[in-house]
Amino acid sequence: MFARVEQKVTRVARKTALGTGAALALLVGIAFLTAAAWIYIAATTDTFIAALVLGAIYLGLGFVLLGLASSRERGGSDPAGVKTAPETNAEAPSNLPPLAQAFIYGIEAGAAAKRRKPKP
Repeated sequence: MFARVEQKVTRVARKTALGTGAALALLVGIAFLTAAAWIYIAATTDTFIAALVLGAIYLGLGFVLLGLASSRERGGSDPAGVKTAPETNAEAPSNLPPLAQAFIYGIEAGAAAKRRKPKP
């Protein structure tokens, strides 16, 4: 019983931390993109390129963290510690755009392949 409660608390804490990180990264990205737009309009130097790049990086990081926060965990263990099989892909479709879903699926496939790779 306590193991399930602990798993739920851990899952909620993880989602909260990733959601907060995503919100912070999105805010920083918006701030940099706003600064980039201002610098571009002023058009006095090359610094607008740096601000655009930094803003895009933080915005992309925010979307990745948001996708990770809303994704379901694959596999896991039951309260007795026995490893369970990963869930099937017959889940309800998420609210993410198809490109973001493909990105998340690619990351998960790479992580699964890395776990299966035998050590020399």
